[in-house]
Amino acid sequence: MRGCDSPSERARRFRRPAMPARQNGQAAAEYVVVIAAALILIAVATSGNPSPADQLIAALKAFWTHYSYLISLP
Repeated sequence: MRGCDSPSERARRFRRPAMPARQNGQAAAEYVVVIAAALILIAVATSGNPSPADQLIAALKAFWTHYSYLISLP
């Protein structure tokens, strides 16, 4: 009978399974690796001119210019 369960019985039934200790913080480590790789790719100068960082800044400036023009239209 479900209505007569003690509080400990209900708690045991709804308890989530414990996560293995080796998985704690795995997502944070993955984010750090991806962000570090992206920063290295942006910072490393290639044989071409301008550098990837300069290209990124120019692209963001162009995007903002076009975006601000479009939102200013009636």
